[in-house]
Amino acid sequence: MAVGLWPSFKTQQQPPGMKQLLQEAVAGLADKTDGKLDCVVRVDGTEFGFIFSVVVVVVATGHQFTIFRIRTPINTYPAMVEGAVLPGPVQIDDSTQFHTVIAEILTSPLTRGTITNILANLG
Repeated sequence: MAVGLWPSFKTQQQPPGMKQLLQEAVAGLADKTDGKLDCVVRVDGTEFGFIFSVVVVVVATGHQFTIFRIRTPINTYPAMVEGAVLPGPVQIDDSTQFHTVIAEILTSPLTRGTITNILANLG
């Protein structure tokens, strides 16, 4: 039986990756919208790293609205955050900057208005 040349990854403890950090940061939208909306993190791999899209989903219809994206190399940091709320791409280099920028996006008038308008259109 061939075992390949890969080292074992089973016993190496890994720090939380960007997907886990984002899932924790955006959790709770369903609770705050009576289950009408949810927020998910989609991941696409590229030859240069990953693109994490934070997407609001209308539970009843499946309609999706991308709120922002984060592009990372294979490592979690540095990362570039892109979204309509920001004046342009913002680089984050550590978890402190991550939490500051994500909080700014989620609590911005534009994001709050988007969520409010989606809920208003649900009736």
